[in-house]
Amino acid sequence: MKRQLNIRISEPASRKLAALTAKYGSQTIVAELAIDRLYQKEIKMDAKIVVTESGIKVLDANGHAVDFDAAVNVMDEDIREALHARLAPCEPQVFMAAYEAAHLAKYGEDFNVG
Repeated sequence: MKRQLNIRISEPASRKLAALTAKYGSQTIVAELAIDRLYQKEIKMDAKIVVTESGIKVLDANGHAVDFDAAVNVMDEDIREALHARLAPCEPQVFMAAYEAAHLAKYGEDFNVG
């Protein structure tokens, strides 16, 4: 069963919603995908950070353990610095999840460490 929600969003968010609606077909689908993706990221942020001899491992959006330093080295500098200014100090997993969301918003694709 679907529920009707009346929400207000910013103008930049409205433009992004329009673009995504054109791609996916409806605002409902876009909203449900976004909510599901954010929920999954929140669950993953609760995961424990693994520290190995080679460094800190964090989970990416797909649940894969990646080297945090390697990820930082390939991040968009503008996004990384803006997040650092806003979030520091924070846990590496929190920073990774925030970066992935910002990267997706800017480039329209998932961040891939490679």
